[in-house]
Amino acid sequence: MTLTRRHGRNAFLAVLALCVVALFVIFVHPVWLGEQSVRLMLWRHGVKSRSVIIDGNRIHYLEAEPKGAAKAVPVLLVHGLGGRADDWAVVLPELAAEGYHVYAPDLLGYGHSAQPKDATTRSAKKRSSCRGSWQAVASPRRTSSAGRWVGGSR
Repeated sequence: MTLTRRHGRNAFLAVLALCVVALFVIFVHPVWLGEQSVRLMLWRHGVKSRSVIIDGNRIHYLEAEPKGAAKAVPVLLVHGLGGRADDWAVVLPELAAEGYHVYAPDLLGYGHSAQPKDATTRSAKKRSSCRGSWQAVASPRRTSSAGRWVGGSR
């Protein structure tokens, strides 16, 4: 076997091994891969991932600030049942580009916010976590809000 053939075969085996590892990661962690692509897209658009402590629980939120607007109108985006702040990934940069200061919290027990072990604590505090996170993060200015809900009438 010639030297170039041996190098070509080794390069082929190295590429094949990388493909097998990549397929394994995709198979074992498909959701993780999707989350990382969303995080990369948010980062590229300047959306910041932050957190605040409310009643001893860490509440995570995403924040998108408009460029150059001194007093932008704040907008609060609230996810629905089983959702998370990342669900607003496409909307956050678009609203910021339109001049809004956008906040999207992960409600208590969802996304990257704290996951209380006690279900009664989680359900009681979940109702106030959105309001509390907004009050802790932003000044009490007039706010526009949007939300998603999956379930019965509200």
